[in-house]
Amino acid sequence: MGITQMISSICDQESNDILDVHVIGGYNTSPKQSCRMWDGVSTFICLKIVEILWKSTKRFNIQTLYILNDNTIYDREGNAYPLLKGFLVETGKGSIFPATFHVTTKGPDEYIRSIRERASLRDLNWKNRFLETYDTESDQFVIAHVSSDLEELFQVPDWEKVFPFRRPRIFFRSNNGGWTMRTLEHVQIIKRTAGKR
Repeated sequence: MGITQMISSICDQESNDILDVHVIGGYNTSPKQSCRMWDGVSTFICLKIVEILWKSTKRFNIQTLYILNDNTIYDREGNAYPLLKGFLVETGKGSIFPATFHVTTKGPDEYIRSIRERASLRDLNWKNRFLETYDTESDQFVIAHVSSDLEELFQVPDWEKVFPFRRPRIFFRSNNGGWTMRTLEHVQIIKRTAGKR
């Protein structure tokens, strides 16, 4: 689903509502010294987003535009990295804040996490090194998970499996402290409960 379709899905054609927009995460992918495959990709994508918003008949209030040079840091070798990679949403108030996340943090949605890991630029610190795939406790190599994730990404290009009925995947804390994905049944129960108030 593209930006134009997302806009159409959240507001009516005749609506004069002003939509708040937050664009966070794009960075200047052009390295300071060398040429790489990803040079300028973020610039193109960010400019395309701004162009689509500009050409839209809808009205927008750009709350956050933290992209390109404003969101770029360089390491000692001149490789570019994003300063901020996303945002936090305070659901009670609807406030949105730019955020950065520690590399060890993981969201509860393993499928989305896998996509993020495969879609992001690789960490150059791992260049010419092998990732450890050997599990010493079970005395076996664990690589099928990565292979199956990649295969699944290629087989599900329309995201119907990832986002059934074009709805977000919502997780909540279970009694044991883990994460449980809210199913359509949970959503219907919540709607019925909210309707009784």
